[in-house]
Amino acid sequence: MELYLSMPEGQLVLLIGAFIIVGFVVIGIGYWLQRYDNTGQYRTPLPCSLGILETAALQGGHHRVIHTALLKLWVSEAIDIQGQAKDAQIYIKDTKPRLNHEIERILYRYIADTNNHPCRPQHFFKTDTILQKQLSYELKAMYLGLERQHLRCTNDMYQGRKRIAHFIFAGLLVFGSFIFIFSLSHGLLLIALLVIIISMLMGVKSVLFNPHEKTVLGQRYIEQCQDQLNKSNVIKGEEDSLWRVAVFGVAELSRWQIFDPYFYAFSHTSMKRGEHMPSGCGGCALGGCGT
Repeated sequence: MELYLSMPEGQLVLLIGAFIIVGFVVIGIGYWLQRYDNTGQYRTPLPCSLGILETAALQGGHHRVIHTALLKLWVSEAIDIQGQAKDAQIYIKDTKPRLNHEIERILYRYIADTNNHPCRPQHFFKTDTILQKQLSYELKAMYLGLERQHLRCTNDMYQGRKRIAHFIFAGLLVFGSFIFIFSLSHGLLLIALLVIIISMLMGVKSVLFNPHEKTVLGQRYIEQCQDQLNKSNVIKGEEDSLWRVAVFGVAELSRWQIFDPYFYAFSHTSMKRGEHMPSGCGGCALGGCGT
């Protein structure tokens, strides 16, 4: 420690520079390690070959699944939407709809239950509710199926990625603490140094502490789905609109005026990580287009 405290200031500058360089390199390596696995050896499923809700679960988790299933109910006219944002209300429109998936049936029954009236968009995403417990069983089965197809990380893989983040964070924290102690003993620019160290640690937290749940194979499948959907600016029917929400999120529908009732009702429950707000406008085979 005495040798450390007696270090010349010129060497400290080099040490700080080394800390910054090592920090960026280590974060980059950690980012790569978190996204590396051996699933790339498997054949990638054809674009949009999985079920729509399964693809939604892979890309955006339970929020994306709920958004996609609710869109299916709306475009098939099983439900109706009135109002916008948090003031929007969802009603039953068709009393005998044809529903193909259990998640669709769970959401439909929830809307039909008069105890849940007025039914608003934000109600579908509240935690610790009976609805979420009913959905969780179906979602767990869906996630398990994705894991078996090597598209989604298993729990062991996910925890391993988090351990990488904790290890890098701890190493940079110790390294940065030694530099700060030395600077304190020499009366150097502590505020600037503190900003550098905190910024580096925050970079680790933001980049590495939210590891992807998709495997290499899963990410490749999603990218191929995105490429196929981006080939056209036209909604080619009900199913195409569902695929776009499953892959891109609710924000994708802002490009087509026909989906305004749904978009303005659910956009505030969306815009999570991985979604984007597109610009421009394409054609719509269902009719109507924003300008």
